[in-house]
Amino acid sequence: MAELHTSDLMTQFKSNPPPDIFSVINTLFNELSDRETIAFYWLSQGYQINEISIAMKVKPETIKTYLTRCKQKLNQKNNLELRLLYQCRINTFMVSCHLNVFFHVCYPTPQM
Repeated sequence: MAELHTSDLMTQFKSNPPPDIFSVINTLFNELSDRETIAFYWLSQGYQINEISIAMKVKPETIKTYLTRCKQKLNQKNNLELRLLYQCRINTFMVSCHLNVFFHVCYPTPQM
């Protein structure tokens, strides 16, 4: 997420709202492919590899491959670190969005 700051993402999403949660996650983790993003999301929600494979209609080995690539691309050692990284980025983004809304509601830009 080094290329885009949270404020840039909020501006981007305000002008072009994402169609689903996977689009948001794909933007926050732009290193990942679409399929890796989906597997990563379900892992971060507490699903097991077999459950993810059923949901994505692929073999469990394919999910393991996706998650291995995620670990490599995101420089994480294991699935727990992947989950923690997801929570850190998504929570930071969500808190920033809420603070931005709060700030603009409580302290609106003066009209000229």
